[in-house]
Amino acid sequence: MAAVLDRRTFLKRTGGFSAVTALMGAPLLAQESGCTVGPPPPAPTPVLLGTHAPAAAQPSAWGRRLQELVIFDGQVFVGYGDWGANTGPMQMVGWEIASGTWTTENTLDTECTWLIRRVGDRLVAPFIDRRVASGDLAVRSLGSPTWTTLKLGNTVPVSWHAFDAATLDGTDLFIAGAKQSTKEGLVWRSPSGLGGDWVQSLVIPSPGGRYVRNTMLAAHGGLLYTGGYHYNGVEPFDPLGLEGQAFDGSAWTQAPGFSQLAVDNNQAGHSPHAFDGGVVRRRSWPSTAAAVDVLFFDGSSLAVGPDLAFDHTVDERGWLWFLAQDGTIRWQPSWSTPSIEWATAPAGASCIAVDASAVYVGTATSELYRLTPS
Repeated sequence: MAAVLDRRTFLKRTGGFSAVTALMGAPLLAQESGCTVGPPPPAPTPVLLGTHAPAAAQPSAWGRRLQELVIFDGQVFVGYGDWGANTGPMQMVGWEIASGTWTTENTLDTECTWLIRRVGDRLVAPFIDRRVASGDLAVRSLGSPTWTTLKLGNTVPVSWHAFDAATLDGTDLFIAGAKQSTKEGLVWRSPSGLGGDWVQSLVIPSPGGRYVRNTMLAAHGGLLYTGGYHYNGVEPFDPLGLEGQAFDGSAWTQAPGFSQLAVDNNQAGHSPHAFDGGVVRRRSWPSTAAAVDVLFFDGSSLAVGPDLAFDHTVDERGWLWFLAQDGTIRWQPSWSTPSIEWATAPAGASCIAVDASAVYVGTATSELYRLTPS
């Protein structure tokens, strides 16, 4: 049962309003005497910042649902779209925190941007379902509003889907996905991290003509992990989980503890983040509006947490935050600590991002909200 820390209990444990005031220099990333005391209570009402116009203009309800928020270079970038409806292209529009306005930086030729990754000082948007032959992903550097489209075939795009991005050594760039022509699951690697030198680092052959999709990448303990699923390609779908694999910088080996066996087409594994000496992720990507299990990988085995979540993130302090099935925003400093309720989320909350001063929440109706400490 997840613990709930109400306002009175919080103030009692942290020494009252004076302690809260002392924390306001970094209001959501607080420590006191080496002990985690948690974020101050939120203001009572979330602030509506605005509506993400490109998402709101999508023809399907799923396309209008904000799926991803990432804070990078002073902006809250938004992922959205509907690959089932073959929409696109996607406009990379972010909320500029300092000015309080929407900014449009580029148009990406993909049907959706469900996952946008911060990889070191770069922001990477894998083309989850690219539309034409323009490229497989786009990359933006810190301090520059220019997005560069990269092709995993170096001169031509070759992915069917590009799902996730990560680095192992801080310079290189890995992309997990599926190859268009062979039904194989792949992990591509650019040693320079700049593209133009892509190699196929891992190839998972198609078993009996089935479609293989690598949907996750996560660095942990000097290794890079990947996992995903394969399926028959026609309805009714019959997805089966892929055994996880790990890369040590020179070779891939089996890592069965990383992957959770799929039980339906939603169980693809999504959005792994470093957390508490391991990796936390959701059981599935956002292909339905249902909340799903939060999972934790400690380097050898996979544990299923007690909470169901629509989205999750890990903040700069290393705390896990998520949108719970019951409509609350919850946080926890470690996997072994029960989650703690922080606030009630806005209606229709679908995705979350956290920085040192605020929590941002996107909704199923293309709205962006901000919650700050009271």
